Amino acid sequence: MSVNTEKAISALEYALKTEVDGRKYYETIAANTKSPLVASTFRALAQDEIGHIHAINDYIATLKQAGSWKDFSLTARVSDLSGEVMTMFREAMEGETATAAAPDDTEAYRQAAGFEKKGIEFYGEQASAATDDQARAFWSFLADEERRHLALIEETMGYLDHPEDWFLIGERGLLDGG
Repeated sequence: MSVNTEKAISALEYALKTEVDGRKYYETIAANTKSPLVASTFRALAQDEIGHIHAINDYIATLKQAGSWKDFSLTARVSDLSGEVMTMFREAMEGETATAAAPDDTEAYRQAAGFEKKGIEFYGEQASAATDDQARAFWSFLADEERRHLALIEETMGYLDHPEDWFLIGERGLLDGG
């Protein structure tokens, strides 16, 4: 096995650990919160992490067997959460009173945002350093996934901070002066 392959496997194993730890954290928050919105958000994030875990394991196996990166076009893409997010917010608006987030939930979101930012940075660094087009595409994909997660976390935090304003902001409602 070449030094480059060993480095790639090492980076993927680190990514795998990060994704597994993230999934466990998200599942723990979802199980312990009293807010249905918080639980739904973290369950969706945990589910997405499962897709990342499978993809990373697949790349590790391919590198170990073939010594090269697999064709990125064959990588299963993780689902788009945008429709699911709108449903979660609508259900929250219908089912919950407009109250501030519990301190534990706020802290969970802050920590989750920190995890996602670290992932964006790590995956971005790996993409920049990659000399193989397939590797670059895969690392960029993971960085984009983490950006998507961060956006969901920030959107949900915005809702929890100001639920009465969310649909105006979230659906990009227009106010006209007349």
